[in-house]
Amino acid sequence: HFEKLNKLSTSHSNIYLFDTYKITCPKITCNYSMDGIDIYSDITHLSYRWARDFLAPEISKFINEIQTMGK
Repeated sequence: HFEKLNKLSTSHSNIYLFDTYKITCPKITCNYSMDGIDIYSDITHLSYRWARDFLAPEISKFINEIQTMGK
């Protein structure tokens, strides 16, 4: 599905794709913790603390970059 989404975002200037795997798995092998903080709260869900401390700032940066592109 990611390939289809990526193709869609590259063919439409108003569709933006935020790849969470670049943040959760920045290396070849994914880890279960980052800087001593558990990434997952269970087998399929990100932990609140990790999402707040690591993912949210990246999403905010992504949104800010999109907003500045349109100016």
